Amino acid sequence: LTSMPEDRLRNILIKVAFADHIRQLQTTYRDNWDSQLVSKHCRKFLAEFVKDSSDQTLTTKTLIDIIVDGRARAIALVRLYFGDDSVEMGKSLLDYANACALQGSWNIAEERIRTASDRLNLRCGEKYNEQINKTRKRAIFAAQVVRVIYSVLRDHAARNFGKIRQSFIAELVAVLGQLLPDTTSTDTTSQSDDTQGVDYITRLAASLHKFFVYDRITVDSEISANNLNQNNNNDKSNTDKSWAMMLNYFRYKCDEMKGLVDEVEGAILPHNRAILDMPFLICDP
Repeated sequence: LTSMPEDRLRNILIKVAFADHIRQLQTTYRDNWDSQLVSKHCRKFLAEFVKDSSDQTLTTKTLIDIIVDGRARAIALVRLYFGDDSVEMGKSLLDYANACALQGSWNIAEERIRTASDRLNLRCGEKYNEQINKTRKRAIFAAQVVRVIYSVLRDHAARNFGKIRQSFIAELVAVLGQLLPDTTSTDTTSQSDDTQGVDYITRLAASLHKFFVYDRITVDSEISANNLNQNNNNDKSNTDKSWAMMLNYFRYKCDEMKGLVDEVEGAILPHNRAILDMPFLICDP
């Protein structure tokens, strides 16, 4: 009850995604009565809807009921968090209509589709399209930057036998500079994006420099604190980092990287993000 609507929405959508995944597999194997217990490792995510779901038989009808219930909950949470006229609400209504169609409730499905269509038509104005395009451009640029960062990091580590030297910063800045818009363009939007891109690269380079020079804490548990202090005293000019240290930095300590990830995730509908999260939750719960 104390969790935020966004977190509750994410949990509901993930559970519904797993239920729909199991249902689709049952349809593929023509196992409506769940005699084969397909995707048994995914059933633990349905504990909110079904007790002892890992060992309990889940028929296709039961899964459809879970999906319809989850889609109905999602509509309420989307209305609370995103608003009644948002694209997220339109997506929620369409998903609920699809779930009702699976259940055979065609009148409800038709009504929800009509409501979603009317609301989306109201949002298709010029001002809204411009806003969507700006959000999309920022998200694409952020995704390209994330891809470049890890690509340059991987190439640098391969050339230096797994070590990340401070020269990585210069290599990264040089490649990121190629992502910036054409500076000769007279478009004010492109010039604004160019300024923001330069500002971001500058802040990222400064953050990396601080990490290489001042952050001496290792994430490798095999190196004791005494050995680490001794090594630092013997060679204080050594700023090389390991692959694990760089991943730890980008995932947990780099505010610039967190901002990029938030920018990308903000352009993905929560319903689609739940589906993308499924394999990661299975492999790394």
